[in-house]
Amino acid sequence: MEAVNYGQAARLVLQAAENRDLNTEAAFSFALENKWLPKGVESGDTVRLNGFSLLIMRAFEIKGGAFYTLTGGAHYAYRELVYRNIIQGRSDPAMTVSGDLMLFIVNRALNFQENNQL
Repeated sequence: MEAVNYGQAARLVLQAAENRDLNTEAAFSFALENKWLPKGVESGDTVRLNGFSLLIMRAFEIKGGAFYTLTGGAHYAYRELVYRNIIQGRSDPAMTVSGDLMLFIVNRALNFQENNQL
């Protein structure tokens, strides 16, 4: 499967979490300005699972544990999503995110959000 870039990921997550219909560059800029992405990434960079986890945590306003709350880092965002079973199976924070995996994680985040708002 082909890996997605941060612009594509930001666009999909913003549409899913906030119902914003922005183009790829506007979505990336919005996510970058709000510190929802790791420092130093560009729109065309391949998404890593830890960076995608940070985007999911911030966009869906998922509260994290102690280390995530203290650091706000991508690694602890990844660990939090694994703990909450949003990321499943064998994974590594440095692995690239394919389109299929991105859709799977966004779907799990939407289900998590829906179940925790009841």
